[in-house]
Amino acid sequence: MPRLREYIAEAIVQQENIMNQSLRDQWDHLIFNPLSKLNGNTSLSTIVVVMDALDECNSERDIRIILRLLASTQALKNIRLRVFVTSRPEIPIRCSFYQIQEAQRQIFVLHDIQPEIVDHDLGIFFEDSFTTIREERGFAKTWPGTQIVRRLVEVSGGLFIWAATACRFIREGRRLATKRISNLLVGQHFSAGPEKKLDEIYTTVLRGCVWADYDVDEKKEVYRMLREVLGSIVILFSPLSIESLSHLLPLSSSDINETLMDCHAILNIPDQTHRPIRPHHPTFRDFLLNKDRCYDVSFWVDEKAAHKAMADNCVRLMNKELRRDICGLQVPGTLTKDIDPDLVKKRISPELEYAGRYWVQHYHESGTTPYDGNPSDHFIKDFLLHWLELMSLTGHMSEVAGTLRMYESLLVVSGLPTVAMVD
Repeated sequence: MPRLREYIAEAIVQQENIMNQSLRDQWDHLIFNPLSKLNGNTSLSTIVVVMDALDECNSERDIRIILRLLASTQALKNIRLRVFVTSRPEIPIRCSFYQIQEAQRQIFVLHDIQPEIVDHDLGIFFEDSFTTIREERGFAKTWPGTQIVRRLVEVSGGLFIWAATACRFIREGRRLATKRISNLLVGQHFSAGPEKKLDEIYTTVLRGCVWADYDVDEKKEVYRMLREVLGSIVILFSPLSIESLSHLLPLSSSDINETLMDCHAILNIPDQTHRPIRPHHPTFRDFLLNKDRCYDVSFWVDEKAAHKAMADNCVRLMNKELRRDICGLQVPGTLTKDIDPDLVKKRISPELEYAGRYWVQHYHESGTTPYDGNPSDHFIKDFLLHWLELMSLTGHMSEVAGTLRMYESLLVVSGLPTVAMVD
């Protein structure tokens, strides 16, 4: 749709700060207004807008706003528009859907599909994935066999996320692909529920990261590194690259790469170290942080401890890198809008920007206060103005008030006077 693309591009140019505007303003500028400009005589009889994985939005308030905005598309009279939303059936999402007039919504529950249809589709998925693996590894055309495919379909229990994780795990095994299939099928509970099945395959993948020929001390080190790196990845409020993580944790990029070498089945790990790394599916985070689900405690990540470590790392990084006039402008009073964005990107790394935005949130999630032996005491007294400059330069000044209120609430919990923040 060239015309729609043109209208959206025009809106982005006109609204330079669109990333920091409210959801409603973003919706108006980037979606509603461009759609309203389309000629009703377009050759497309219906335009479909797809929103995938709404449940991955962390804010219940934002979810409610998004669904109300989507429902407002009925006001578009010049085009025929349909909105297709996928989501796990979380309670806030279900409640928000039911607040939309019944005539404007249609809910389709995937679990209501006949199991035979789902199994047939899963069989096609496995066959297609194995065709790729056969071509890559030079396996026989009959590999791995019809019976194996049937068993994998049965074990998957109707879960495409299980099937997708399994296929990535098998493919990453290369010459050991057949052995990995056996590992997936041995010990699986065919009658287990969906959550149990995911827990089993995630555990299988993680155990594949710890090679059998490691000695006891080497295995302990691998377990520790997996917990540290995976725990850091799943608790991030915004994904970071391996390169950024290496400066934040701190670990070398090679250490992180080696730790995640066999984790491609559960993580999207780009070849370029400057691109963000993230789990393939949010269920992995749920699994890793839940001691009841991550039944092999060698892999379990203590969520509060992980947030505490990340908060401390954020503050250490800011203590190290923040300084007055970080962009070297040498012109006091320069407006942010007049500063070259490329200069900001050059002087402020993604990990430093992340640390500035989220250090307080990590302390909040850790359940600790700023004076529980945290390095934030020194930071907030000596670098407050530098932090404010960082937030302004990176376009996050609107978050400052909320961040300081959260910090103040931590001081109250600790029983300290709130003025300690700026003493």
